[in-house]
Formats: sequence, C-alpha cells, structure tokens
Amino acid sequence: MPVLDELRAFPLVLGGVAFGSAADTRESFAILDAFRAAGGRHLDTADLFAAPLAGYVGGESETVIGRWLAARRCRNDVVLATKVGIRPGHDGLPAATVRASVEASLRRLRTDRIDLLYLHVDEPEIPVAEFLVAVDSLLRDGLVGHLGAADITGARLEESLATAEHGGLAPYVVVQPPFSLVRQQYFDAGLREVVSRRRIGVLAREPLHTPVFSTANSAVPASVGLSAAIARSYRRAGYVRGTAVVDELQAIAQERGVHLGAIALAWVRTRDAVLAPVNSVRTVEQLEVLLASVGVTLSCAEIERLDTAARRP
Repeated sequence: MPVLDELRAFPLVLGGVAFGSAADTRESFAILDAFRAAGGRHLDTADLFAAPLAGYVGGESETVIGRWLAARRCRNDVVLATKVGIRPGHDGLPAATVRASVEASLRRLRTDRIDLLYLHVDEPEIPVAEFLVAVDSLLRDGLVGHLGAADITGARLEESLATAEHGGLAPYVVVQPPFSLVRQQYFDAGLREVVSRRRIGVLAREPLHTPVFSTANSAVPASVGLSAAIARSYRRAGYVRGTAVVDELQAIAQERGVHLGAIALAWVRTRDAVLAPVNSVRTVEQLEVLLASVGVTLSCAEIERLDTAARRP
C-alpha cells in the first residue's frame, strides 16, 4: 500500500505526548488498547517527550510505547512515527546525531524499524543535503521507512525535495505543521502550494489547540471541562476570531449532539492535503472525544460557517 494511502486509512493519529508522564504506564496502555480496538493504527511520538515537563529527561513516551508493543505483540499492526532533533543532549541535525538519536529511539521502542521518522526541527544553517544523506542512509539500512518534517517552510520543503531528486535521496513524504481553526499561520499559502503541487501529505498537529489533553498540570481536570478548555484556548488565540469560532463550534456540536472537539477535528480533515489530525490524550475518556470525530462528516454549509468564523480578524 502506498505510504499516503496507509496514513489515510484511519482518519486520526494518536499522539504520545502524555505517555509516561501525564498518563502513567497503566493509563497509557489503556489508551493504546482502546485506540487499537477502535481501528486506530498510527502512533506518533518523539524522543523529546516528556522532556519539556519538570522531572523528565525525554524518551519516556517512546519507552511506554515500546513496552506496550512488546506486551501486545502488535508491532506489525501499527504505523509507528517518532521525531528526532531537539531532545536535550541529542539536539541538532548533524548526521552522527541523527543516527545516534534514531538508534536510541529504536531501543526504547523495542523495534527494528521506525515507519515514519520526522525531523523535529529545521536548521536552515545546515545544508539540506547533509541531513538528507544522513536519513537516506537510515532508510537504506532498513531502520526507517519514510521521512517527514515536523516544522518546515514551503521554500525549505521545495529545496529539500529538489535536493533529494537531484541526489537520488529519500524525499519527505509528509509534513506535520501545527494547524487548527484558530491557528492556520504555520500551514500558510507557501507551504500549501508546495504540498499540493508535490503531493506531500499533511498531518495536522495540535488541532484542538489546548494542553488539557496532554499535560498533567493543566488547570482543567483531565476528564471534565474539555469543551471549556478548548473554548478558552481558542479564544486566547485571537479573542474576536476565537470567540466566533467557538460560538459556531458549540452551535454545530449542539445541533449534532456531539462534543465540540469532534467538530473541530472533523473540520481539520476537510482541508486539502490533510490526511488526519494528530492529537494526544491523557485519559481514555479524552480518547473517546477524539474517536467520536471519526464518524463526523461536515456538510458544506457547516464548513462555510466555520470558515467564515475563522476569517474574523
């Protein structure tokens, strides 16, 4: 199956930000089990997680996922993605650093291959060819299946693709910009043009624009107040626009009898080139909100209502 078709097979990617930190091992296993039971296959993590949180050094999420894969013996049923490039002590994209980071991730994940490897950050001062050669060697060695970019501009993506073509190197097949109804600037016209013309897939990161789904120190409890948490985060992104978006989300959610988070995720899936949203959770109850979005297909009128609200200043 072509890689983009494989990534499109289930319209939701489960992020691993919370595994081993905000969600302990037991809860993480329960979340992973529930996602798999619902038909989910694509897991997304990073060697960084959960280093940004006090008391963590990074690698905790990969370690939990690796334990789960071993316990469930389901590695071949999963599309496994991780990122390298910004973990403290293992940051940057020099060839030796990238290879060492990937090898460490493989050990934590208890696997011999990473299906989709993202470079977590772009470093414009490093020639594109340098890190593409490094990653290409990992693909040739069978340690990595495909290459993605977590944060990249349209111009840099085009340069990378052209360099890969000219040098016979593995190209990027997917990008993962932050993208939501109230935060669209990172998936701008330049990046949209390149991914459309080059047929690059897009996985939308942080589509609900709130830490309540992934951080234990959120002011909102994990199992309650999710609508309020999303609404507050959307409003903070731009009060007039955010409030207009929240009003429409709440109205459509009420009309359909679903969580407003499900409507927000369904909207993300309507964008050209977007294969699926990527969102983390810290409880099974939160996962149920995400899974509810899988069954939601917005009408043209509903999409226009949300688009109009998102265009507010």
